[in-house]
Amino acid sequence: MMTADHPNALWLAHLYEGVIAIQSDQSLEPSERDEKQVAHQRSAFAKVSPDFVIHTGGVRLAATGGAEFTQAYGARRMAIAGHSFRLLGVDQILADDYYGIVRLLTRLERDGKAEDFIGVGGWRFEGDLAVEHWEMVPGQLWDAAFLIADLQFQGEARDFWLAK
Repeated sequence: MMTADHPNALWLAHLYEGVIAIQSDQSLEPSERDEKQVAHQRSAFAKVSPDFVIHTGGVRLAATGGAEFTQAYGARRMAIAGHSFRLLGVDQILADDYYGIVRLLTRLERDGKAEDFIGVGGWRFEGDLAVEHWEMVPGQLWDAAFLIADLQFQGEARDFWLAK
């Protein structure tokens, strides 16, 4: 049974709440924030399989990839959002030996307007490692928020996320 106190739920809480704390710390300069974020991810991702797979949000922009793709995707998503994309809060985390579910609120800001997304992160575990993650967000809104980087884009979603 999924619980909030299962070790995988506690790891997910550490992962997400650490990101939120770093992103919301207004005392940090941008370079300090980036350094802390990288250090936090390195620490938390010690529990992530080297064969990790992500399934990104979106309809047209839904893509699947491994760890290297995950890093490129995160960097491109942040760049398109003008470095404003951030986690605002997590209101529920449940997990068991095999799966975890995280209900969260994210935000990006563009032209002085905030756009919030309520979503769910789905996780799959094998043994002590996270091996797979699904971003479940309002797909068409997600696409609209990020396709702004290339309104004429017609290719494969992976190509969009890997573009420089």
